[in-house]
Amino acid sequence: MMYHGIGGPDGVTPEAFERQLEALAKRRRIVPLIDAVDSLGRAESGDLAAITFDDGYRDFAEFALPILCAKRLHATLFVPAGWIGKRNGWDADRPQRQILSIRELRELDPGTVTVGAHGLTHTRLLRLQAKTLHAETATARTILEDACGRAVTLYAYPYGQRDDFDMAAERAVRDAGFIAACSTIFGRSSRPDERFRLRRVGIGPQSSLTMVERMLDGAYDWTILKESLGALSREAFRRGRESVGISHRRPY
Repeated sequence: MMYHGIGGPDGVTPEAFERQLEALAKRRRIVPLIDAVDSLGRAESGDLAAITFDDGYRDFAEFALPILCAKRLHATLFVPAGWIGKRNGWDADRPQRQILSIRELRELDPGTVTVGAHGLTHTRLLRLQAKTLHAETATARTILEDACGRAVTLYAYPYGQRDDFDMAAERAVRDAGFIAACSTIFGRSSRPDERFRLRRVGIGPQSSLTMVERMLDGAYDWTILKESLGALSREAFRRGRESVGISHRRPY
């Protein structure tokens, strides 16, 4: 399961988050992401679920964490290392959210929250130079480990669709010492060979409880094909614009 902001005009409400966790718990056993990764390829993998949050927002600690603690559940929080203590400046046209500070990251109980990396500058990792890829992976890991005082071994690609990272990015993540990486590609499960592009079910403020339940039950698996076609279309469009010297970047 993938979340971003909790509360606010473009976030999942705490009440909806709690109901969604209850729906998930009825269907699968909720475990830390690292445990789900370790189970890939095994029979029990299909019975497990993990909760993840991208962007490292303070509202995770304010609104989601108390619910997780009350239910004794674990979540992985992916933080863009270069934005610690700042706001989501990469989303200039969207509501601004505060990102956790170093002190707040250190206060997170590792028994409840695993801190993962979400790049350095929250940029797409597609077709980046080796030096920049190193900064977005290895340097980001070092900064986060120094900030939170614990090992950081999980990664989530910023934006995370099929046309937002490539094989070079996957290799950079692996070479930086991460043991797995999450995409935003839709999917209720991942194969062992997708360890560095794990699929997730994305939940947003528009996701009603019925919709979430249907996603968990497979009614939205057709989204996989839709996303693939969308990525191919965007990549063709991007290449066309680049051929005439016009850059293109998706806003989220």
